[in-house]
Amino acid sequence: MPAILQHHYVLAVHDVRRSAAFYTEMLGFTRVDEPPGWIFVARDGFMIMLGECPDDPPASALGCHSYFAYLRVDDAAAFHRELAEKGAEVSALEDQPWGMREFGIKTPDGHRIRIGQHLAAPKRWRLVRQDDHGNEFEIERDLSFEEAEEKAKAFEARGHKQTYWVREQA
Repeated sequence: MPAILQHHYVLAVHDVRRSAAFYTEMLGFTRVDEPPGWIFVARDGFMIMLGECPDDPPASALGCHSYFAYLRVDDAAAFHRELAEKGAEVSALEDQPWGMREFGIKTPDGHRIRIGQHLAAPKRWRLVRQDDHGNEFEIERDLSFEEAEEKAKAFEARGHKQTYWVREQA
């Protein structure tokens, strides 16, 4: 099967100049080509081909289907702050259960982009006990610190002679 060498996005917009201004002024893209009826903008290897389609329904009429891209960035909080200061229509910045810090932005045409940053994996902890002879045993692993602490306290509350503690998982 042939290789995919690049990826670009093609968007129908009502006013190609207004849309291009949004991408260049708000998001830091550069105009790279302007064939008749089109403006191509790019940033960091990401290209959007904006085509003027004034009679088509706006992307905002598509609801959730108006998302067209997910941009992974190195600092989602800084990007969110910068866009909000410029007056962009951005959603709240949130940490997601899939390990991303994300927000959305809406373009003047109603297209939406998700922007996210990969979060470092949270530290994982293990619950360990020491028996009467000084032998150390792992009871459970892959716990949050709070879970491990709670389990250690529960074991200690049972009146066992062993010592229980929490250690960071390697």
